[in-house]
Amino acid sequence: MSPEVSIIIPTYNRRDILTVCLSALCCQTFPREEYEVIIVDDGSTDSTGDMVSNLRRCPSSPVTSYIYTAHRGAGAARNTGLGAARGRIVIFIDSDIIVTPDFVRSHVMAHTAPNLIVHGPVIHVAKLPPANRPRAARRRLCDLSTSFFATGNVSLERHWLFDAGLFDEDFTEYGWEDLELGLRLRRLGLRAVRSPGPVGFHLRHSVAAGPLPVGESLSRMMQKERERGHMAVVYYRKHPGLRVRMSTMIFEPFFRFVDLLCLGGWPEWSLTANFVGFLARSRTRPLTTPIIRIMQYYAYVKGIREALEREIYDKLTTTCKKFINR
Repeated sequence: MSPEVSIIIPTYNRRDILTVCLSALCCQTFPREEYEVIIVDDGSTDSTGDMVSNLRRCPSSPVTSYIYTAHRGAGAARNTGLGAARGRIVIFIDSDIIVTPDFVRSHVMAHTAPNLIVHGPVIHVAKLPPANRPRAARRRLCDLSTSFFATGNVSLERHWLFDAGLFDEDFTEYGWEDLELGLRLRRLGLRAVRSPGPVGFHLRHSVAAGPLPVGESLSRMMQKERERGHMAVVYYRKHPGLRVRMSTMIFEPFFRFVDLLCLGGWPEWSLTANFVGFLARSRTRPLTTPIIRIMQYYAYVKGIREALEREIYDKLTTTCKKFINR
């Protein structure tokens, strides 16, 4: 008999936090035989597979399937998971989300109509509360997604994903693949609703308190934003309307504004990383947060410009080849 719910979790080099994520899914109030957990490992190199294999030996393990693939991006990983899913309802969560005991039940109960996308809140915290209990964290307005479809904590009936054409695998780097699918789901007439019940608990990685040196943490953060800039151009080329242009901020005034904020390219200076590390360690968060946000803007715009320049180069290359082959 097929389960009612399939929980799909793509992961990439998050072994330690994924362990906590899966432990929380062991302790659900929803009947264990009624849900399956599918882990799609998008090319991890941190022994995630060994951890999952050990966990699956436990009788209470929630993991039904573990699928290892080459690193192709989160959208492709979720499509692989959908190929293995059997549940009527699919729940997507990220591999650094820890859920409450009534998480699965709350998602299922929120599906009061056949055309719903159900979003649960994602509570962002700097560290795990005592006993890893998400309820101990204070909820904020920003914890509830405003996107039509965002895969951090969302559910819908599985057939809608196939009707919409699944995730677009042209999104090979970080960002936008779920919002792009959301546009296609909206066109099918689905409605997005917010439910307070299925709570996800996201462990936010602090620059100062994280396991990596501050400079390396900032470098990874900025690389992630550059990738998001690359994928923003892919998103806009697929849907060149005002809605997508505004959400991706692909317009010259925004670029100029960021250039003005980042004169001289200071977000990339080693001195900047040292200064941010000093501020973070001294707990001057009101100063640290806006500086990091500006650094993210800088990297994001840089990624957009890299993608646009690549487009120009590809067009010139294609034109030259056509001319040479005449």
